[in-house]
Amino acid sequence: MSGADDALDVDVVVIGGGMAGLTVAASVAQRQRSVIVLEAADDVGGSARLSEGYVWTAPSLDVFGEEDPGGDTELFTRMLDALEPSFAWVEELSVPLGPRLTKVLGYGEGRQIDVGAYIARCVSIVESAGGYVLRGTAPSSLTTQDGRVTGVVVPDGEGGEQTLGARAVVVATGGFQSTEEARAEWMGESARDLLLRSNQRSVGDGIRLGLDVGADLAGPADGFYGHLVAYPVDRFEPRDFAALSQYYSEHGVLVDSRGLRFTDESLGDHVNTIAVAATGRAVLIIDERIRRTEVVRAFIPGMDAVDKLELADERGARTASAQEMDELASSLDEWGYDGTRAVATVREFNAALLAGSALDPSRTRLRSPLIEPPFAAIEVQPAITFTYRGLAADADGRVLSGGEPIPGLYVAGADLGGLNARGYTGGLVRGLALGRVTAAALAADLGWS
Repeated sequence: MSGADDALDVDVVVIGGGMAGLTVAASVAQRQRSVIVLEAADDVGGSARLSEGYVWTAPSLDVFGEEDPGGDTELFTRMLDALEPSFAWVEELSVPLGPRLTKVLGYGEGRQIDVGAYIARCVSIVESAGGYVLRGTAPSSLTTQDGRVTGVVVPDGEGGEQTLGARAVVVATGGFQSTEEARAEWMGESARDLLLRSNQRSVGDGIRLGLDVGADLAGPADGFYGHLVAYPVDRFEPRDFAALSQYYSEHGVLVDSRGLRFTDESLGDHVNTIAVAATGRAVLIIDERIRRTEVVRAFIPGMDAVDKLELADERGARTASAQEMDELASSLDEWGYDGTRAVATVREFNAALLAGSALDPSRTRLRSPLIEPPFAAIEVQPAITFTYRGLAADADGRVLSGGEPIPGLYVAGADLGGLNARGYTGGLVRGLALGRVTAAALAADLGWS
């Protein structure tokens, strides 16, 4: 690191100390280049620290297309190609990796990583190479010269600011899900009410920095990853994120306040969450078969298996159970739904499936009727984990303006827009695999191969 009294210079500045940012930073540091990580929070790790550490994605382009027809196939292909080499790199770092997993959410493949050990190892690599990981530090702006990003402006610790020059700047601040204002600005007013199922610091700072120097946005305004959560609940803290999420919603029937179906539930709980976000809260109706086979099992092998309906009831959520389907109607009426119509909707659903008839909305998968008593209902609300909209970039993480790269500016992780549209093909994989892709791209651009 070099510079004058009011300006410092490094090879790379990484904005964000989550999984994506630290992956890039450690990869750069291993090339014996100077790097500084700027993390706005008091500690590093971001949402990765709140996760179970499952790094996975769709195993092929065909499966990706089935799960997310509107997703970016070029970005996905680059991510998938980088995944196995990324796992090999993690093993080289002596970070524990679990056995290979298949059928994650029914279609994904990957491995579980020790997130805490991985974060600590990346920090160690950066600092051992002479770099810095600065916590509680966020840049106020990017600096540019002749169309190239040349650094960042940061607090100087004495109430003023100083310029930190860099040959490359990487934006990896984890999206913008953590603030109502950013969600309303980039997703629409209805997104203000989404329950947060994420860290508190991903407020869109990195995306805004990119936009300020002319970057484009990519990805759908209404797209995000999240899950349906019991409603209402007495608290919702990180330890509750998995326990209160109703991952099994694709097996049941969802009805809105009119008592009508409004989506193809079988596409997955993550897709159902987007659909419920567009309508407000909803009621999920299941039968004993679903409760026995889906509600009480682990979402992914290795996660805790709990009775999510029982836990939701203990936490104050609206739940109901009855031996006869008709008996659910009164509870739904009390919750503000048309209970009679909801029961009729389930009966029509059952009749169509038993007859092999089409439904509107359709039901493309999991076409089993709800006929085994007792029956249960739970009111659910949408919760957001990370956003799909972000900075436009090419498949190597170079940020785009008008379709052309902004020299010196890169993006990784959830700040990258457009990979997914509505489907979900993994979260941590963005940080690990695409973080490695971005690091390789900037190294090539700067002649470090």
